[in-house]
Amino acid sequence: MAEENNLNQAKEVVLGAYPSCEDCLAWSDDGLAVACGQNVYILNKTLKRSLTSSQVSEQWSSIAVRTDRFNQDEWPEQSLASLHHLSIGEEQSESVVVGLSWSWPGLGFHRRSVLAVLTSNLILSIWETDGSQCGWRRTCILNQHLPRHDPIQTSQDGTSRTRRRLRIRAFAWSQPLLTSPTARWGDHYIAVVDDDNNFTLLSINKRADEGHGQWSIIPICTTVVASSVLPTEIVERPTNLQRMIVEQSPVKRMAINPWHIQYAPAGTDSTPYKAESSVRCEWFHNSRMLELSIEISSEHSGVTGTVDSLSSTSSQPTPSSEAGDHVDRKLQDAEIVHSATDRPEWHEALKQPSTEFDRQNHLDGLFRVRFWGLAKSPNDQAEAACITIHPWDTYEYTSAVHEKSRIIFRRLSTSNRVPADAHRSEDDVLESISKFIARVLSGDEEPQSALDAKLLQAFYAWASLEPERAEIQRLLGKQRRDRIGTTNSADDVQVSRAQTPSDLQPEFVAPRGADMCGLCGSQIPFTTTTAVARCQSGHPFSRCSLSLLSIQEPGISKYCAVCERQFLDISKLGPQSGQSVLVQLFDEFDTCPYCDGKYRG
Repeated sequence: MAEENNLNQAKEVVLGAYPSCEDCLAWSDDGLAVACGQNVYILNKTLKRSLTSSQVSEQWSSIAVRTDRFNQDEWPEQSLASLHHLSIGEEQSESVVVGLSWSWPGLGFHRRSVLAVLTSNLILSIWETDGSQCGWRRTCILNQHLPRHDPIQTSQDGTSRTRRRLRIRAFAWSQPLLTSPTARWGDHYIAVVDDDNNFTLLSINKRADEGHGQWSIIPICTTVVASSVLPTEIVERPTNLQRMIVEQSPVKRMAINPWHIQYAPAGTDSTPYKAESSVRCEWFHNSRMLELSIEISSEHSGVTGTVDSLSSTSSQPTPSSEAGDHVDRKLQDAEIVHSATDRPEWHEALKQPSTEFDRQNHLDGLFRVRFWGLAKSPNDQAEAACITIHPWDTYEYTSAVHEKSRIIFRRLSTSNRVPADAHRSEDDVLESISKFIARVLSGDEEPQSALDAKLLQAFYAWASLEPERAEIQRLLGKQRRDRIGTTNSADDVQVSRAQTPSDLQPEFVAPRGADMCGLCGSQIPFTTTTAVARCQSGHPFSRCSLSLLSIQEPGISKYCAVCERQFLDISKLGPQSGQSVLVQLFDEFDTCPYCDGKYRG
């Protein structure tokens, strides 16, 4: 049993580069992302079981995603800016990673998370994968979707101000906004602050789950945010340079509270929902934060929003509401930690890497550990930290080949057991799919496509194999007669007279209208082995684990990243009607119905 195995947690993962920013870790179901210079390393965990004992050990694989390369469409060449609007990052930086964060699940391809990466040239990119290690792509530049024109500005200053508004300084994801109480997935929003101190809330969603990209990005609301701190509050007699730094200090980081949603009562003509949240922005070079209030409502013409400034407060922790505590913790966790003595809970995990560094460099204990970021696993069972180790009482000479980041882990839960597999049985899954198909067909009078007819036939054949499935067979049989015809073929008579599986010849049901072999044109009967389809001439094919349709062509499949079952990728079958039963089926089961894993491929 999986739950009886003991888990040996990985001690550390070593990467060949230094971190390039504070809060350099981000963890989601799609991996642990680490910001290291011009690369983002994506780490994924696998469990390796011992052949001789009940031990299970964690192993991490890593892939480097190069994020500093842009083509002309993504980042066009520009002329030099005026001194007042100059950005060293935009014009001279090496585009290293200065911020990264995963979206909430459901936004990306196959309902995965996407990774937002901010580089030092002030470009915010969206990266996503199809689930494979080599499938990472930049599919969006959010700078291109920011509002560009302000009618108040004069034409002389307008061009430079527009350029500043296309540089992004900070960003934060919001939790998905569930547009109805029964919604499984919500609408996604990302907040950004540009170099001109404009706060903008963007709605970001996919037009269709048809591969990489396909983004719909709409600015919802915008406002100007400015630090209320005066230069004299930081320095008694500020110089002109100090005054300019404080007055033009950009936003350092931001965080968004969870949505508070009010739904309209059913059957009314009022707005379907209204949602409220708040945002806190923290600046460089001062100790104050600005709090903003966001309100979003759905109108008949679309989604509208407003944003207002609430207050300017000290960044020191103060008694606040539960929502405020959520943001305070998020901003405090992003602070860099310079000393291991401030993190006593990590002392045990630090023993091995620090001892090894001390021994290799003959430091006699004169070293220090620097923390660059912390991240919790999605299930809150473990925590990761990115550290670098340095000499304490001497100069440090290093080169790129000697730069190393260490990712160390500690377990948060007290259990040392591997969690039990959450897989559902095949019969339970197919029974729930059958009932879903019958429910969709019972309320749909539209004519069905050829694929829908094959889908109905396949599940009718599956239900006919066991007497215990008589109720499902009856439900699907009624829809089959109403939509495909009432004439009984010899196969239908055989099915209706069968009392046990042994009465069927020879252990298969081949209903009229079933799949046809694309190689020889013969019928593909439905056998008791649901994973394999074989035509009457013997040509073998795989079956989709969700629709039970045969997969007869290469390149039209996707797989569960956890249990490795094979599924049709209906986005590669050509345009499908949104009312198609097949489309509704894959929309309903947009994660693996057997283990709830995400799809890949």
